[in-house]
Amino acid sequence: MTLRSYVLLIFFIIFLWSFILKKIYKKEISETSGVIWILFTTFISVLIFIPKGIDLIGNLMGVYYAPTAFLGLILAFSLFQNIRLMVQSYKLRKQVITLVQKVALIEQKISDNNYEKNNTSDNN
Repeated sequence: MTLRSYVLLIFFIIFLWSFILKKIYKKEISETSGVIWILFTTFISVLIFIPKGIDLIGNLMGVYYAPTAFLGLILAFSLFQNIRLMVQSYKLRKQVITLVQKVALIEQKISDNNYEKNNTSDNN
């Protein structure tokens, strides 16, 4: 790679890190997600600046064409993130269902109490 490419990549990585840290600071993403993204970005950065690193990982994976190994790593990370978000979404969906059921029970109790008050005041 040329010096110009390295400089552009450094600026992009710094931008990406600052973007992630800003999202964590503003509580727009969880700390866990932010740390995972920062670690992944750091890992990819190391692979970019150490060209033989991706070849080594490719050889360990049984892939001898470096861009394919790089794409495989990105795909694996994306699948990991997708599964993690699906699990988190499922947990949140269960919590919403529980909260809706609790609210319905509370509304029913309030309605029953109002009905009893109206009937006791009508009888008096």
